Amino acid sequence: MRPPRAFVTALVVAVALTGCSGSEREPTAPAGIPREIINGEPCPLAGPSLPPTAGCETSVTGDFDGDGEDDRATVYAELDDDLSPVSWWLRVITDSGELADRRLDAGSRFSYPRAVGRADVQGDGSDELFVKVGDQVYHSGATRVLNMFVLDGDEVVPVTSDGAPLALRVGGIWRFAEGVECRRGRMVLLRAETRNTTNTRWWFSERFYVLEGSRTKLKERREDVFRIPQYYDPLLDPFFELNCGDLSFRS
Repeated sequence: MRPPRAFVTALVVAVALTGCSGSEREPTAPAGIPREIINGEPCPLAGPSLPPTAGCETSVTGDFDGDGEDDRATVYAELDDDLSPVSWWLRVITDSGELADRRLDAGSRFSYPRAVGRADVQGDGSDELFVKVGDQVYHSGATRVLNMFVLDGDEVVPVTSDGAPLALRVGGIWRFAEGVECRRGRMVLLRAETRNTTNTRWWFSERFYVLEGSRTKLKERREDVFRIPQYYDPLLDPFFELNCGDLSFRS
């Protein structure tokens, strides 16, 4: 039995996607979590542009203020004497030198936030910043929880849904998976869950969100069922990944 048309269309869009904003850069293979920074371990000290007590630095370059020039976003930790994180921060410095700081909630002292990437989701010329803020670890896999951030005047703020940061979950285990795609200016949150013992019959859902500044609205939800000939079929890949323009991330 072939997968339903809606599912095939979703996969074609994911494979053929060249950018939410029309970027001409080629997408790269999905990137993962940097291995030089390990959850729960002492942090490497950061570079000279950050406070001397900073560590576990990850950075992303993008046009966050929409002026056509590159800005820099950095996630880092304030450390104690043992090089363990005390607090986590997001800092955005624009090309004109303006600075915006925001404290991050890691949820657990064993969950180390990371700067993941950027994409112009809305196609308005300003990039949204993707930050991994949490980890959900299972016996046979993990889900990374990401938030999006935007510059709002002189502040960096999270993109919200119903007043709370929109949680973008990427990853899963052998029985279920969650992913994210950008499609024509919308964020699409994907989820798939197997419903038989051979893992060949999958229920899936797609939730379509529209961005309005730093807020989102749920516009549409679709559900369907598809079959695959065997597990580990490439048809499942989009449900374990974030694909948005030239940003591609896998847990």
